[in-house]
Amino acid sequence: ALLLADCVLSNGGNCTKESCASKLGQTVSGYFQNLLGAAVKYGLITRKHGILYTTDLYQNIRVAYTDEEKQGYLREAFLSVQLFKKLYTVYCKEALPINIFKKVLVKEFEVKQRDAAKVANIFISGAKQVCALGDDYKFDALSEAKSSNAYDTKNNEIQAQVSTDLPYTVSFKSKSIDVVLDVYDRNDLDIVE
Repeated sequence: ALLLADCVLSNGGNCTKESCASKLGQTVSGYFQNLLGAAVKYGLITRKHGILYTTDLYQNIRVAYTDEEKQGYLREAFLSVQLFKKLYTVYCKEALPINIFKKVLVKEFEVKQRDAAKVANIFISGAKQVCALGDDYKFDALSEAKSSNAYDTKNNEIQAQVSTDLPYTVSFKSKSIDVVLDVYDRNDLDIVE
């Protein structure tokens, strides 16, 4: 996924998928489409009207001052995938049930059985790559590289986060609220405040 985002950046930060595929020596099919989908899911690029754009998250990964800061942004990208975020939320305080992990994915997270092995491998290898999952299959505490506003949810106060990429994703969380809004116009963020 980073490879594809690097390619988009080398084309000036935006390009068509055809020119990106060509630069990578690929055609717009199969492998390239999977790579494109992954880059979008990880929040490294966006697509708008057939043009690929690098995101602020990708830029932050590239210009991070320290390896620790870069790892924080890579973790943020990893947790951009909704399933991965759910898995982390459930297992952040305990070891992954590695012996039955594929079954857990199917029964508790609605992953199709034919995809369970692939999803398990992608999740485990990705979590290890971003230094979140140890050899004991326990998660390290993940610190997010950035967040806008956060309040203590133990006292039922609202936690709010706003992404910096279009569309803006605004998320509100508390014990009784879990809302995610996609805002497509920067001026509409005033309404959210």
